[in-house]
Amino acid sequence: MTRESLEHQAARAEALAAQTADEEVKQSLLDAAREYRARLKSEPFEPRPEWDLPKEIS
Repeated sequence: MTRESLEHQAARAEALAAQTADEEVKQSLLDAAREYRARLKSEPFEPRPEWDLPKEIS
């Protein structure tokens, strides 16, 4: 996953956890968010290019 994708997934998991009443589901979502954030800190990412290819090409 890209850095942006991991950030998006972590934020999404946290947002869903905030809206969930079921404590088990909430904890699972928060665990997933924590895992995504840990991956952001531990994985090396290549810098994003200053230009983007059109989706048809990439």
